[in-house]
Amino acid sequence: MLDFCFIIAGNGSLSLRAWLSKQLWKQENCGLAKIEHAKGMYALYYDETQTLGYKGIVATPESTEVSCSSIPKEETLCAYLFVNHEAYSSYCKSYNEYFSWVSERNEARFRGTMNHGQGYDAKNMMHTIGLLQQAKEILSKSELQVQRFNREELLRIKNGAYSYDELFVWSQKLFQEVQELCLHSLLPVAPDQDRLRQQLVDMRKHLYQIKL
Repeated sequence: MLDFCFIIAGNGSLSLRAWLSKQLWKQENCGLAKIEHAKGMYALYYDETQTLGYKGIVATPESTEVSCSSIPKEETLCAYLFVNHEAYSSYCKSYNEYFSWVSERNEARFRGTMNHGQGYDAKNMMHTIGLLQQAKEILSKSELQVQRFNREELLRIKNGAYSYDELFVWSQKLFQEVQELCLHSLLPVAPDQDRLRQQLVDMRKHLYQIKL
């Protein structure tokens, strides 16, 4: 939470940690009072003697909210503190999503990514290149080639033989070629739904050996 706290300084702001360091102050000795009608804004006071019972800015490093204290009327205001709750909430959401992914990820696939050292999901990139190549073939030849003629090349991608930059340029080139082919392809704009439906029926009849 402390990383999302800022001190209002002139026409700008300063991170709370930097401001406390400059003052040689501790967050535990600070007291906060909420400012009415100003979301996320607090008046900050400091107790060098540690006798006023201030709760500090946060109670513990794991706190998800700042702490407010009872401030004596005669105390001198030190600064105005802004807490960016929206940014903190967004950070927490991303943090939780990341560790949820860590707990559910395919460990063998993740280790493969770490081992080849290229910093990207090589299996994902292999499929990206492969699918773009198939799209190009469908548009240029009007046929789908399931058995890949360049199997070894695709496996080299999976094994991390190419850098991310090389694959990015490669995929962009293929994507542009696919877009260009789309403009001149003789393929129909949409599939024949009736024909597809009949093919599905025929496949199921053959699968279950049904004679109607």
